Amino acid sequence: MRPLAIRTVLAATDLSASSDLAVGCAYRLASAAGAALHIVHVYPSAASEEERELPGREAHAREVDAVLQRAGIPERRVKVHAVPGSPAEAIHAVSLSIHADVIVLGPPRDNGSDQRGRRLGGTARAVAVRASAPCLAALRPLPLPLSRVVVPVDLSDTARGALLVGLSWASALRTSGSDGRKTTLVAVHVSGVEDDAARDPASALASELASLRRSAGDWAGVAIEGETVSGQAGTVESIARFADAQHADLLVLGTRGLGLDAAERLGSISAQVIERSPVPVLLVPPSVWHEHLED
Repeated sequence: MRPLAIRTVLAATDLSASSDLAVGCAYRLASAAGAALHIVHVYPSAASEEERELPGREAHAREVDAVLQRAGIPERRVKVHAVPGSPAEAIHAVSLSIHADVIVLGPPRDNGSDQRGRRLGGTARAVAVRASAPCLAALRPLPLPLSRVVVPVDLSDTARGALLVGLSWASALRTSGSDGRKTTLVAVHVSGVEDDAARDPASALASELASLRRSAGDWAGVAIEGETVSGQAGTVESIARFADAQHADLLVLGTRGLGLDAAERLGSISAQVIERSPVPVLLVPPSVWHEHLED
């Protein structure tokens, strides 16, 4: 198994205060991982002579500089991309061009639209469903270093890939251990009526984690635990309650991706967990977990 490196971090800003959370989170993440930090701002394409009189790329880049100053981020630590176009498409294109290892997404701006009260806006969702890199939905600051990383698993390939990526993140952002504490990865299986009666979920989870420990070897440097909980309250609610009880710093969920419409590509469970739990969520697309499963 090859650990997932965090070498390049990308965050998007719409220049509003709501996107400051994503920018600040990306800066702290890049600093902790020793990664390069990129910030992208997408502005409308000029479609008419009148619109061509509006501020151009350099002016928009200066506006991003003001965001960086507001967040206390040194300009020398950041590569700014001010690009015209459709936000989701442009962000995706930049992420591919810089080989981003994670895209940090913040909450939507409160502009009185139908996104009010939602924890992840339309642009962020559109980025997440087409991304080829993990997307971090930072709905509150990400605690660093990480202490407890929770990965809900249903023993599918999607969940197995998320588990491998979760281990890589826990390892890359783990505590120093100088105070005797160790970063812990917790895999949780929510039991329910769909469980195979011929296969004990607890035993299956234990077998999965034993395989993970063997694959990890000595590089991870984190504790690996597993727990099966009742799904009586519903899968989403059970995951959210478990994360709260564990004082999780990060939730890691695989997205479904292939051959589905936009809503289903994100996955109903992943989408609902983001809306229910304030814990930052790392969404792992198939292109990432397929690569890990092949290693």
